Amino acid sequence: MRLLMASSEPLDDEDLYICAIEAMYKLVSKDMEEVVHTGQSQVVRGLQIRYHDVSPRPIDLRYKHIVLGILVAIDTMDRTGEFEGAVVELGMNRREFGFIRMVKRKDARGIDGSEGGLDNITANTTATTAKEDEGKRNFPAPSLPPPSSSLTKNLTTNNNPKTLIDPSNPHIQILYTRFGTPLSCRTLFGAALDALATLSQDDDTDTIDMFTGENWSQKVVYQTFSEKTTYGEFNLLTVDVIKRAMRLLPQRLWRERSCGEVRFEMVVQGGRVGAGRFWVPDWLGKDEGGEKER
Repeated sequence: MRLLMASSEPLDDEDLYICAIEAMYKLVSKDMEEVVHTGQSQVVRGLQIRYHDVSPRPIDLRYKHIVLGILVAIDTMDRTGEFEGAVVELGMNRREFGFIRMVKRKDARGIDGSEGGLDNITANTTATTAKEDEGKRNFPAPSLPPPSSSLTKNLTTNNNPKTLIDPSNPHIQILYTRFGTPLSCRTLFGAALDALATLSQDDDTDTIDMFTGENWSQKVVYQTFSEKTTYGEFNLLTVDVIKRAMRLLPQRLWRERSCGEVRFEMVVQGGRVGAGRFWVPDWLGKDEGGEKER
């Protein structure tokens, strides 16, 4: 995969990350092997992520390719610090079969109510500020200890958590408390995007006892675990609830300008179904995750 800068017009990093996470949240509800119908798009906060196939194509463009393409694009922009209109070429063995465009969009009302005119941005792929990536992820799964008692105990005991209500389902709430090391909001969003992409292989109704991973740059770890039932079984926390937390919590923290290590509980219809955290383990090094950028 390659990221090609399609325009010198800058994109706001906050808008880009929120657009990416909203697009990812929508995508991971799909069957990853399903063939993508060309021309689909997501418009959020005046930005558009649009994906197309090419004809003739060596293989069909599928949702799994779009998910990986978004991860590659966001990771590349984050590492280079270049947030501009971009095109992601999707291909295998140097044969292109699709692409993703990330551009400003001003003539359509997005899900947040933004509107305005479409900028005349074309994909000038001759200016290739590009990153080659084979699309293979070889990060080892982090070896983590069981959740500590400070994580498993109810947040409401001592920490006066803030409450985030899912706007699409008011029966689902996220209670959260910041702790420890400040983090770049972009690093936090990167971890959440990775989590959503990883969950794409599971059905929304699947339950997960413990779910762990880290962002591409390996600066922060995410972890969730299920609440026990009265019979001692870990089967209350569903993939759907985890995905909602990964979508909503980073956006809330960025809006509050308080990104950092955070503990959270997931509550459904008044009952706690699980808890989680974004954190920097000692073996990653606290200096790696510290707040160095917006």
